[in-house]
Amino acid sequence: MNRPLTHALLCAASLFIHVGAQAGEITLFKDDNFRGRSLTLREPTEYLANHGFNDKVSSIIVHSGTWQVCVDGAFRGACRVLERGEYPSMPGMNDEISSVREVARGSGGYNPGYPGRDPDRDSGRNPGRDPDRGHGGYGRGSTLEMYTSDGAAVRINRDIEALSDIGFNDRATGIYIDRGYWQLCSNWRYQGTCRIFGQGRFENLGRGLDGQVSSVRQVDPRDARRQEHFMDQREPSQDDYYR
Repeated sequence: MNRPLTHALLCAASLFIHVGAQAGEITLFKDDNFRGRSLTLREPTEYLANHGFNDKVSSIIVHSGTWQVCVDGAFRGACRVLERGEYPSMPGMNDEISSVREVARGSGGYNPGYPGRDPDRDSGRNPGRDPDRGHGGYGRGSTLEMYTSDGAAVRINRDIEALSDIGFNDRATGIYIDRGYWQLCSNWRYQGTCRIFGQGRFENLGRGLDGQVSSVRQVDPRDARRQEHFMDQREPSQDDYYR
């Protein structure tokens, strides 16, 4: 084999490996809490029936990218967009998902041009930005875990302006924050009753939020100190947890 051809093939192979490494990845599980049979996908799948997985999904892990899951084949019917994270249950879509595909983060539409986009990548913009500040929030490694009185739970590591997108609207009765600060609001897009929580576990979210949270986002500690509800409306039993 001549040298130019060999070089061209090596370049092509390198490009293929790079693209493959950047592709989004999602794992579907037959049972809740990531149990049972699983199926890992890295490309759009119009019909899960082709994999023997139609109407069988009960929990999901999005390893990378942003994915849309739909109750009908060919990405039709009711759909939900999932960011990177773990979804131990799928309220409203349990055993109903028939198609999945990667989409552009924030647009809700299909994104064939950016199949390997990393949702945490800064893409070189704003070079002076703190590398630990993630998508719209502060402390990219911070995780918010929300749970209900009946045991359902979801882990969140980015701002979500409508918890209905992940089937958790008006459900949370308790939270755990590993570090950083999160703002919880009773209406979507961070409106209504809002309260900021710091590191710790909260079994009671307080009046106006308990079982009524519709949007969440990470905030700067300075915002936490400025918000009047942060100190004035905290629950007495949670004094040691508020910052």
